[in-house]
Amino acid sequence: MYGAGGTIKAMLDSLKNNKKLLRRKSTFTILKEQRKVLENANLLKGKQLEDKGPLSPEIKAALKAAAHERIRKDRIRMVVSLFIAVFAVLVAAYVFIPSPSPKKPTFQEEQAYQEKREKFDFYINDGFMWLNKHHYKNALFQFKLAAEMSPKNIQARLGLTAAYAGSCLIDFEHCGEADREFIRFTHDFNDDKQNAWLYNYLITIGDTTRAEWLNERIK
Repeated sequence: MYGAGGTIKAMLDSLKNNKKLLRRKSTFTILKEQRKVLENANLLKGKQLEDKGPLSPEIKAALKAAAHERIRKDRIRMVVSLFIAVFAVLVAAYVFIPSPSPKKPTFQEEQAYQEKREKFDFYINDGFMWLNKHHYKNALFQFKLAAEMSPKNIQARLGLTAAYAGSCLIDFEHCGEADREFIRFTHDFNDDKQNAWLYNYLITIGDTTRAEWLNERIK
């Protein structure tokens, strides 16, 4: 009797355990359900892509134009920002960086300049004095010194041109230098007042060839 009872109890316990196992999801079932979820998700994604379809040429062109416009605006903003930055730096430099003040000449420099100016004026005045006396050798000497000090000074070059012309026509000397200096003077200077003085001087000493050429230039 005891053996039969024990067998029945064991059978009941076995059935009870089998029911618990049936209520639990097996690993295979769990994997199967996860796979189904993934397949559904892929199908849904494929469906969404299929619903959208390929982009039309018009949409592609519009997207491309929008991208170019965005790039253009970005470049404009960059250039404007750079210009503003450079302008700000220049303004700051002008406002905050003091400009160097001009160097004041020393007493020795002022004295040397004054002596040079007085010497130059003496050469010019003395040269014209000798020129009016028809002492062309002395006039040439003084005008050469003046022209060496200031090669672009019109008074020095005018006196030198006149002295060479007189030396050639009256003393028959320096005719080559006279031609060259006359050409240089008329090329470097175009002053009607000085040309008129030179014209009158050439007429006075009888140099009609240069005077006529100069007269045409003045007209």
